[in-house]
Amino acid sequence: MLVGAFACAHTPQLLARPETEDRELVLRVHAAFARVKRRLEALRPDAIAIVAGDHVEAFFLDAVPALAVYVGTECAGTFGRYRYRFPIHEPLARSIVEQGVERGFDLFYTQHAPLDYAFYVPLHSTMPEPPVPIVPLHESSEECGQQLPVASSAREAEAADEAGVQRPFADLGKLLKR
Repeated sequence: MLVGAFACAHTPQLLARPETEDRELVLRVHAAFARVKRRLEALRPDAIAIVAGDHVEAFFLDAVPALAVYVGTECAGTFGRYRYRFPIHEPLARSIVEQGVERGFDLFYTQHAPLDYAFYVPLHSTMPEPPVPIVPLHESSEECGQQLPVASSAREAEAADEAGVQRPFADLGKLLKR
């Protein structure tokens, strides 16, 4: 079951904090991040599917997928002085790829694409305690979110994966456009 959906800023200045930034605005955004983190902790999700655009760090202009699903065991990246790693919720990631392909969705999957600041900035401030596995979705097309199939919960994806049964879909695109 989808338990929450949040839209978060990913501006690199939120971590780099140059003196030219409006300090009050940055503090308000960090307060909003804290509210999202508290909400995620209360919801206790099995996984966090995070959709972000790639800023020519994972994919260069000669090979830009409309949507790439990260399916490895762990993802990593760097941003300035920050080095970060996150575990991947593999059953949910595989479920998204498998069901997307079954529905004719043009998906790309990767095990090596680095995560850039569009993923890290929100995760840095909103990752619940204890940390939750993620499924990064690199997006480069407005059409991607319209019919993205996902299992209704990470637990269902794991159980279905073990039992070899069909997994339910959630129309994430419609949810995100509300």
